[in-house]
Amino acid sequence: MNEDVKVIADFWNEFSPKFDEEHATEDLDGWRKVLRDLLGEPAGKEVLDIGTGTGFLALMLAELGYGAYGVDVAEDMLALGREHAQARHVSVDFRQGEGEHLPFEDDRFDAIVNARVIWTLLEPQVSFAEWKRVLKPGGKVLSFMRFHDTPEEHDFNCYGELDEKLPLKNVPKEVAVAEMEKAGYKNCKAILLPQEITKADMSPWYAIYGEK
Repeated sequence: MNEDVKVIADFWNEFSPKFDEEHATEDLDGWRKVLRDLLGEPAGKEVLDIGTGTGFLALMLAELGYGAYGVDVAEDMLALGREHAQARHVSVDFRQGEGEHLPFEDDRFDAIVNARVIWTLLEPQVSFAEWKRVLKPGGKVLSFMRFHDTPEEHDFNCYGELDEKLPLKNVPKEVAVAEMEKAGYKNCKAILLPQEITKADMSPWYAIYGEK
């Protein structure tokens, strides 16, 4: 783990006790429908949640019947995810790891998902190439993000000076799609998610989509 990644991991380890409380505003039933609609039938499919945190997406994937895996740099977040999996009576394979160096073999997963992650990437092209490595041919990436009309709406600082090194922080969705295309993904697009899963006073959710 290099120094920059350690700064990110330390931040999320420290923030982990408050993370669920501050992010417990989502419509989980609505999210389950979104995941099922975008990923298709769960039978036999394995899905990797990168930057899983406390398991927001991974837990729902397991509840829907997908083979669910979650990777994060912050072990304290993963510990909470394991507790949640036990409480919700589902099985998720949580592992500590970096999105740039995934602990999985080539062509493993039917899909990769993540939420609120792409703005944190230090080297998006390195990450996207690594994600493609572990995807099966034809596999999907779904990167869920809220995008704001102006940078000021998203003007927060998590990592101090390191924030200035994040190429996709505050970018419009069109830039995120272009980065996926640059990495060689096919059929890239930004999919607007249903308004019902977004609180009225917040920017809408999008899925940045690409195929291997």
